[in-house]
Amino acid sequence: MELVDDLRLALERLKHRPFLEAAMATAALVAHSDGVVRLSERTRLDDILETLDLLKIYDVHDAVDLFNRYVDRLETDGGAAVEDALNDIARVSENPEEADLLVRVGMAISCADGDFEEGERRILKQICLTLHLPSENYLVAACSR
Repeated sequence: MELVDDLRLALERLKHRPFLEAAMATAALVAHSDGVVRLSERTRLDDILETLDLLKIYDVHDAVDLFNRYVDRLETDGGAAVEDALNDIARVSENPEEADLLVRVGMAISCADGDFEEGERRILKQICLTLHLPSENYLVAACSR
C-alpha cells in the first residue's frame, strides 16, 4: 500500500508542478518588485506554502529553492527573467481557479509588510493581464482585505 501511496503522491506532484512554478514565479516577481526581498515577504511565503493544499504536497525547501532561483534570475537577468516568470505564470491561465489563486498569492506577498506599493501594484496588474483576469477585481485596497 505504501508504494501505491508514494506513486499517487508523485503523480499529484507532477500534475501540479506548473502551479508550483507559477506560484513561486508570482511570489518572486511581487517580492522583488522594489528590488529587495524582505524577511516579511519570505515569512509570508512560508505561510502560503504551509496553507495552500496545492502546495502542501511539495517539500517546503524545494519550493523555497525554486522561489530563490526566480529571485536570483530577477537580480541578474532583469527583463528577460520577468518575461520567463510571466511565461511560467501563463501556463496556468486556462484554469480559472488556479489563476485566481495565483493573484491572491501575489496579493498576500505584497501585503506582507503592510504596504501595497506601486511596484507591487504594477507587477500584479501584469500578472492579471497574463492570466486574463481583470486587475480591478483584485487591486482595489488589496491590503485591507
